[in-house]
Amino acid sequence: IDLPQGGYTPILFAARVGDLAAARLLVAHGADVNDTAPYGTSATVVAAHSGHPAVAAFLLDHGADPNLADAGYTALHAAILHKDDSLVETLLEHGADPNTPIAEPTPVRRDAVVVLEGARNCRDLCGYRAANGRRVRPGALFRSDRLSSLSADDLEELASRGIRTVVDFRAGPEIERDRSRLWSSVTSHISLPVGDTVDGDISMVDQILEGRLKSVSEADMVELYINMLLTYSERFAQFVTVAADVDYLPMLFHCTAGKDRSGLAAALLLEVLGVDRDTVLDDYCLTNELRSRQRIEELRPQFADVGIDISDVRPILSAPRAVLAEVLGELDARFGSSTHSNGTAGGAGGATSGAEGYLLTAGLSPGVPEMLRSNLLI
Repeated sequence: IDLPQGGYTPILFAARVGDLAAARLLVAHGADVNDTAPYGTSATVVAAHSGHPAVAAFLLDHGADPNLADAGYTALHAAILHKDDSLVETLLEHGADPNTPIAEPTPVRRDAVVVLEGARNCRDLCGYRAANGRRVRPGALFRSDRLSSLSADDLEELASRGIRTVVDFRAGPEIERDRSRLWSSVTSHISLPVGDTVDGDISMVDQILEGRLKSVSEADMVELYINMLLTYSERFAQFVTVAADVDYLPMLFHCTAGKDRSGLAAALLLEVLGVDRDTVLDDYCLTNELRSRQRIEELRPQFADVGIDISDVRPILSAPRAVLAEVLGELDARFGSSTHSNGTAGGAGGATSGAEGYLLTAGLSPGVPEMLRSNLLI
């Protein structure tokens, strides 16, 4: 039998070959039923694609999410493609969304990733297509996770890119735990603290291990993000003001995991620049590829020791596409002058995206969005 490509875990392999007995043993010993293969295909999708409905049904019965779509499609699409009406029925019974469209898979964007020894989620926001056919300028905006473990080689790498401004969204307790290491080209180190127990940081993990936080849903994450945006709106407006000022570029912004606060900050920037919504969501989900999956595997034994099912807290440790999609939709509803459905808001045709409207309401100077687009699009 041909082995699947690298990156397949045993549960994915069992799904591919249809070994139900192996799947049962693996799940009994803690295998993650929501694990995904390279390019985002979930174990349930793999089982459906490979013609193994019994394995797919078993995974669904044991908590597999029928709507995982990192590959651009769900298990329901795969079941329909293979004309497996029985599996279609099973998926719908387990909550599969019959209205999920086929989309482009999350891009790996390896050319934009800054490979570092001491940070996993560092990358350039370059190259995304924005309004009027322009693209985000390369080498100007970088997002990252914490900088406290950077090696000497990492410092040289970041200095070689000329990054002179670092914006830190972490709050006091996080900064005390993990002091940032900065490189020789940094001339401005700006603190814009946003909360202190988000981003899957050490404090949040401790809450889970101590039993104070037993589950986190995607709805919880939506609420957390919206509260964060409303509570710290002035900080996010300050951040965009800094990003629009050429004197601060190139700039790197970060938090602890580079996922929640940095994810929101990146989404706000890209929306104002006129990058289409699907691409904004792709950028957010790239954290799953670069950091979240590794972090989850590191934490899995600790969580198992205290009886925590990783699936119950997965949303706080990963970047669920649906979460940011709902948050940006809420900003559109509250602050936008268009639905942003065609991805052209952000200065196009007089329309204002929800993100831009939110920032203007938070005190962003009216001329800053256009300055941002002028300085960061080519």
